[in-house]
Amino acid sequence: MFLRVLTFVLSVTAAATIRKKDVTGHAMVYLAENTGQPLHRASGILYGFPENETQIPDHFFTDIGYGLAGTRTGGGQLPEPLRGWTWGYDEFMGRYNSFVHNYHTSRRFGGPVQLLIHDLWGVDFYSSFEATPLPGDNGDWAPYDSFLTTLFQHLIADNVIDGLYWDIWNEPDGSSYYGRGLDRYLDVFGHTYHRIVNEFPNPKTVGPSFGYLPNKGKQDWYVAWANFIAANNSVPTWISMHFLEDSGDLAESIAAFQSFLQPAGINYNGPFMINEYGSVNQQPRPANVAWSIAQIERHDALGLRANWRGGYELHDYMANLLGKPHTYPDVIPDEAGYWPTSSYQVYKYYNLNMTGHRVKSSMTDDGLGDVYATVGSDKVRILSGVRTGTGEWAVGVRCLSCVGLPTSGNISVHTYSFNAGGLYERFDAPQDLGVYVHSYDSDDLWIIIGQNDEWVSYAFEFEI
Repeated sequence: MFLRVLTFVLSVTAAATIRKKDVTGHAMVYLAENTGQPLHRASGILYGFPENETQIPDHFFTDIGYGLAGTRTGGGQLPEPLRGWTWGYDEFMGRYNSFVHNYHTSRRFGGPVQLLIHDLWGVDFYSSFEATPLPGDNGDWAPYDSFLTTLFQHLIADNVIDGLYWDIWNEPDGSSYYGRGLDRYLDVFGHTYHRIVNEFPNPKTVGPSFGYLPNKGKQDWYVAWANFIAANNSVPTWISMHFLEDSGDLAESIAAFQSFLQPAGINYNGPFMINEYGSVNQQPRPANVAWSIAQIERHDALGLRANWRGGYELHDYMANLLGKPHTYPDVIPDEAGYWPTSSYQVYKYYNLNMTGHRVKSSMTDDGLGDVYATVGSDKVRILSGVRTGTGEWAVGVRCLSCVGLPTSGNISVHTYSFNAGGLYERFDAPQDLGVYVHSYDSDDLWIIIGQNDEWVSYAFEFEI
């Protein structure tokens, strides 16, 4: 294992000293405010599972707390002869069988499974939008209804209904629904929703899974969708969005979404399903993983790690949390021999170390720094990360007396770093940066982070 040496500046001082420093912002941890049990809401994964259900050893799932948020799958991007229904029944069965294997993998760990209907239909190997067959083309719904009927029959026969969520169509907004437009998409959503609810008792559905955030673009699609599902009686079980922007604040995105739902008469209390998070540029960075975890946990959302691989690689590595001997361009899909990456270690710490109960936290004013924190029976643990950027920023920990510590004195802070590395580089553990004894007063502890590398996440621990 190769761990990069970095310059790390850490100090813990009283609040009065902090005010004299030119830090970029303060994230806060409020030990007095219990926000519930850690359920590892951000440990979901988009695709990332091979068809061999035991190819990835179980401990890679259990160590990160995989389960609550689950996965999304449907055979997407598998090449000929596995391109989906629009290429014929046999090619549909190739993708369907891939889904079934992924379903069994997820359910083994208690994870729900979002079925990506559009991937089973098959839209990813056509030369243009115009050439892509879509439901309702030329007013003809018969091919799509035949597809749905066949799909329903197979799901029932194979007993893969428990824990299933129907994701009706992914990212229709980005391409203006393959050039067919908003009205066609809404027709497809309503048509599919009612076929599902008429076939299955109490089915669970997901939507709209738009690519744009509600506060970033395509607001006309959000408004139209909200009004449509209210009038059409097709409100999904999970209301979903993607969180893939290089800039963002989940609080703003949720507020924007609610501003479209509520005028339509939809009172949705969550959880919001963030069924893809982490941009292609930021997702490989441990610091961005920690930042995203903090965002998802704060809002009691559910989050699935985005997956930026293609073809057979989309169906491996647990969305780039793992490496193995042969990766792009020498991919061997059925090869095992996996190892953890640095980002994997963030999720492992998040699950195995951050026990007890969660406490309230807040991000820096500029939105670049964020923290997630728990109070266990033995220690307070804080996971910090940045969305992007370098500089000096602070983490304030308020009300140490709330966990039985004096309001002033000395405290030993143990620090770990999750360092930068190659996409598939092996990291067997975070780097132990040691214990630093510092003084504090006014019932508050302040930690200064010298963020010299925007890839690096830090964890801080102190005994109680």
